[in-house]
Amino acid sequence: MSLKKITRFFTMIKKLLIVKIGVISDTHDDIENTEKAINIFNLMKVDHVFHAGDYVYPGIISLFKKLDKETKFYGVRGNNDGELMGITRQFAEIENALFLNEFGKLLISSKK
Repeated sequence: MSLKKITRFFTMIKKLLIVKIGVISDTHDDIENTEKAINIFNLMKVDHVFHAGDYVYPGIISLFKKLDKETKFYGVRGNNDGELMGITRQFAEIENALFLNEFGKLLISSKK
């Protein structure tokens, strides 16, 4: 077996074993820093991004449309998030996004 095939094989195995997760919270209408975080998530090629709430303005959620198409986006409501309908609507407009309201349980790569 050639070195190239062995390297390709181990790269494939690595992708199956490693899941990259990004976590963000308290974006509080801060467009500039939210965009910086999204750029970092894309640069790091994270598989999943979790927003732990406190969007404050639901429109900030639309920035997460800029995540790579393969990245899944999850969010919960924070203590400063009063506009539940707006948040729910914004999440519905993003492909690969799921809003869990206050609590949720997910299965990611066979892990809870």
